[in-house]
Amino acid sequence: MLLIDVLPRPSGFSFADVIAAGLGLANDPPMPPPCAVSYRVGEPVPEGTLVATWRGSMQVGQRLAAIPLALSIGQAIDIDLEHTYQQAAKRAYLP
Repeated sequence: MLLIDVLPRPSGFSFADVIAAGLGLANDPPMPPPCAVSYRVGEPVPEGTLVATWRGSMQVGQRLAAIPLALSIGQAIDIDLEHTYQQAAKRAYLP
């Protein structure tokens, strides 16, 4: 799953932090929006299921990062958020 959270509303709320708490990853540092987080559910282990995360902050006015998106336990693709945004913007705005 890839989460892109760009709206800092309501104030102090973070989807990434709520998901981290729900997954038992409360030791991760807070990830206030705007941010992007990718999750990979892995193989089962005696304690439950392994979950990997890739987390990245975004800054207004800065280029958006690439973030890996897991397709399986051993395979991921990089999602270039800047390129994706630029392509969507071209389609959304009239020339």
